[in-house]
Amino acid sequence: MERSLSGQQQSEDELGVWRGLLRVHAGVNGRLDAELQRRHGLTLTEWEVLLSLDRAPEGRLRVGDIAGFVLLTPGGVTRLVARLEQRGLVARVPHATDRRGTAVRLTGAGRDRYRAADVEGMVRRLFLDRLTPEQRAQLAAIWEAVLPGAATLDAREWALRR
Repeated sequence: MERSLSGQQQSEDELGVWRGLLRVHAGVNGRLDAELQRRHGLTLTEWEVLLSLDRAPEGRLRVGDIAGFVLLTPGGVTRLVARLEQRGLVARVPHATDRRGTAVRLTGAGRDRYRAADVEGMVRRLFLDRLTPEQRAQLAAIWEAVLPGAATLDAREWALRR
């Protein structure tokens, strides 16, 4: 047993659960990121921005809305969008309803790159195919027990909740 910062003891099983979550997350994301960069010249976070734009109404979002989809601050998203814009994958456009604001939209080249990446196939190969249907259902139930909505809310609802 190890003593935590709160003074409570944690069993090796408890530590193993936590370490396992962190290691699986880091390992799968690391592999996805490396494969995306090697095959498509995209980081996983860049792909997530393209995904959020592909799924957005009219294919456009404000930077602050994109930040809700990815784990970056609005400033981090602004810098990421600038890099994607330089590569011709996104474009800044006037906001549809707020003339003072701007939005980011996916370009044709960005949509092509996003679709070619097939991250869903990589996730299936690196993670989902290694689990039985029962294990996948158990994990979804666990995510919901720890953080309600984590497995059930769509990306837009989840982003609004953050």
